Amino acid sequence: MKFKKKHLFILLFCIILLFLLIFFIVSAISRNTSPIIGFYHLEPNIIEAIKTSFDEKSDLFSNKKQKYRYLILDSELPLKSQLDESKHIAVVFSYNGASQDSISKSASKFDSKILGIMPSSMRNVSNNSLPILLNHLEMDVYNKVYVNFGKNEIASLTKVLEVGNVEVDSEKFNTVMTLNGQNDKILSYFLSGYIESRYGIEELNKITAFLSENQKIYENQDFLEVPELEKLKLVCDEMLALKKSGLFHSAWDEMAFDDIKNFMEAKKVAFVFMDLYSHRQISYGIIKNYSESFFPSGRLAGFGSGRSLIVPTVMATCFETPNKVASSECKMIVETFVSLEEQRILARNSGLAPVASSADTQDKQAYNVRLWGASSDSLGLDFGSGFTNPVAKKEFFAALRSYL
Repeated sequence: MKFKKKHLFILLFCIILLFLLIFFIVSAISRNTSPIIGFYHLEPNIIEAIKTSFDEKSDLFSNKKQKYRYLILDSELPLKSQLDESKHIAVVFSYNGASQDSISKSASKFDSKILGIMPSSMRNVSNNSLPILLNHLEMDVYNKVYVNFGKNEIASLTKVLEVGNVEVDSEKFNTVMTLNGQNDKILSYFLSGYIESRYGIEELNKITAFLSENQKIYENQDFLEVPELEKLKLVCDEMLALKKSGLFHSAWDEMAFDDIKNFMEAKKVAFVFMDLYSHRQISYGIIKNYSESFFPSGRLAGFGSGRSLIVPTVMATCFETPNKVASSECKMIVETFVSLEEQRILARNSGLAPVASSADTQDKQAYNVRLWGASSDSLGLDFGSGFTNPVAKKEFFAALRSYL
């Protein structure tokens, strides 16, 4: 009996020792795992600009041999599900919206003092994250048409449509107005800007919230007939009328970016709606013939006069990983991105605008975007940002184009 007990104790001791060994090995591996820097739904130039700034600040790691790796997250999958599968993602860079919001609750908070370098409209989108760059929806007007606008008239959608109709009659252009409607993001920016212009940010936010809760509404044959999407339908119907009148290109909602550039190069389009990122992809020899403006206001009676321009914001969202030291230092590196010098570099390399109020800007486009964003009541979100399911978002815009 004593012999058996002795062996039993030895066996139990060995099992406990094995478990302890496994625990220490797993803990050691976790502590030494390279943190992952993720990117979700960001354009290539923005990703490369962030990588450049991060690499240049990597000497801030206390372990000078600390490794980290970059990962472009799958744009066809929900952001949160990808984070749930990996515990080693220390930072995610993405645009603000429902996807970013879905991961923000478990994120590491930034000291509010860091946000002090930003105007209030930009601080208000922080959401446990750090705003670092600004994109926006703009209207580019051919210079020889732009001169037809008096002081501040470019801010009036009524005046823009009036001048546009004159150009329709002149037959100088292949198309008077158009945009890269083939791109879901640009289509969403434009229609959202139109909704805000006509009915105000509250109505746009209602649509965004409804789509966030009903992401497969497109499966209904007459989905635009639901009361919650009334304002979206009214804007789509207005676009149908503008296309019929010849003001907008007959295929504006399916036009590719290369088509836009060709029209602009030939000086055969008077008004183009695009985002700042797209603006940067057009050569100076072409874009110099156009003057940019924010989306003009066309507020209808009964709706407020305040403005919340469509200004998508690139956010940095940080998390604590099993390698707590490295993930904390990743967050420290991200915090340097809002220094005045880093803001200047990031804006220059990405082509977007800085969030820091006093950061130098590379040109008047970046300066204007920051100015317009700072003077907005809030930074508006396009209704496409309400989707967390990329497949549902894609199907929704396909259904929307069928209507248009």
